[in-house]
Amino acid sequence: QPYPEDSEVTRQTDKLVDALLKLDADVIGIMEMENTPGVEPLGRLADELNAIEGAGTWSYVDTGVVGTDVIRVGMLYDTTAVTEVGDIAILDSSVDPRFDDDRNRPSVAQTFAEDATGETFTVVVNHWKSKGCGGSSGADADQGDGAGCWNPTRTLGAEALVDWVGTYPTGVEDDDVMII
Repeated sequence: QPYPEDSEVTRQTDKLVDALLKLDADVIGIMEMENTPGVEPLGRLADELNAIEGAGTWSYVDTGVVGTDVIRVGMLYDTTAVTEVGDIAILDSSVDPRFDDDRNRPSVAQTFAEDATGETFTVVVNHWKSKGCGGSSGADADQGDGAGCWNPTRTLGAEALVDWVGTYPTGVEDDDVMII
């Protein structure tokens, strides 16, 4: 086995791989991944999925480290169903200052072509600031309206994302977009 680990990691990995396969999806967005140079959690998951589905069936969008947080988002995909087209695109505060990447993890977009039809679609994976109130103040504090904390930060991030998607950031001009 190429990944040294203890029995608890093995148990959790087996459960995760089983759940991912049961999704029966061609593209899967993943959150809360380690964001360390030289560490590729999606490579590990693709290897585990391929051990069950067959070598080369699953791959991942290879973004490398994204942003400065210890965690990031990413995508796995079934290579027998879709193919990456266009460029990987990342939304962070350098692209739009409304997207505060000190609070939101950068969003990642990739366009895919469905192998059976040639139709294209873009998937954007997000992980915006939680509703937890640690460190919030002013408008970002809980306003008692049911939105929790950080609502203005998340709202600005969503507005930036909508505008960014409209620029076709992967270089593929197609309005079929899934934001997950």
